[in-house]
Amino acid sequence: MTDMEDKEIFLGKNKIAEKFYELEKINPDLWEILQGIYEDYEKRLKDGSLKRTITGFIEEFGTPSAMHSMRYRMKSPESLIVKIIRKKCSDFTDLDYANITKDTYGKVIMDLLGARILIRHRYQWEDIHDLIWHLYFK
Repeated sequence: MTDMEDKEIFLGKNKIAEKFYELEKINPDLWEILQGIYEDYEKRLKDGSLKRTITGFIEEFGTPSAMHSMRYRMKSPESLIVKIIRKKCSDFTDLDYANITKDTYGKVIMDLLGARILIRHRYQWEDIHDLIWHLYFK
């Protein structure tokens, strides 16, 4: 049983019940949409595809000599849903959040993954920047 299976427990535990019910008046299908996002994201965490996204450049290029260390984190499925509810409440004009679905959340939410890379010398930042830019944005 996931946390998302019991709506009242999930909303109470995260102190977002009031916000959620305001949003649910506008979109009665909101809980089902959020469950779909939760399940899809949880599946992506379990199958390792998100981890491969963040560690992909090391797997592809090896550890760059400029890199001292790297740490990363992935947002939990629960915190993802809480963020969506809070963002939908705080900015009704943000159409990306207003229309978010399990097919669009990965493009709307920019902090599903985070990485901290420490480099050996200050002047080496450009090597790491170029590597990341080439792998993810080109």
